[in-house]
Amino acid sequence: MNWYGPALRAVQPCVQVVTLRPRPQGKPRSSGAPARKRAVTLRSGVTLNSAPLAVDMMQSAAKGLVVFVVAATISGCSSHMYYWEAKVYGDAVAEELVRLGACSNRQACSSNQMVLWQGDGWKIGPFRGGGVSVEVYRVLDVRVAEALVERCRQIHLQSPAVPVSIVVHSNAHISNLHPGTPVILKRARFP
Repeated sequence: MNWYGPALRAVQPCVQVVTLRPRPQGKPRSSGAPARKRAVTLRSGVTLNSAPLAVDMMQSAAKGLVVFVVAATISGCSSHMYYWEAKVYGDAVAEELVRLGACSNRQACSSNQMVLWQGDGWKIGPFRGGGVSVEVYRVLDVRVAEALVERCRQIHLQSPAVPVSIVVHSNAHISNLHPGTPVILKRARFP
């Protein structure tokens, strides 16, 4: 049995492999014995004189299928799917911080890295995932944290199709320069 026999059997309704002249087992090809020839007969009656041609066609089809599946999977992903929605939430949270006196103005909120937001998601057919994520740092008052969550809840009521999560921290943003343990004041998720 050759290596492409199972593959050809898998497409049995379409292809039938016929061995014309098998090579004798005892004699090598260099001795002048004729090489093994194969023919592929399609159910439509068309005969292909080379089985490697049929195998090449199946390999090309398999490669095309793999490329199609990968392209379909990647095309549904977008790191900017919820970008504008996330920007709305980030701006609203920054405005609320200024209104509540947690920072003097929006520029101060931005330069102190108090509000970080991200909007990303994926879509494959009718299925969606991802959403908006808002992280707020350097908030010391629990009432301010609750007001921020309430503001996000109000915005979410206007467009409930976008999942939103907000986390309010009392410490600064943790990075390689400022290592530490996050201290969370309030966390909420709106599906």
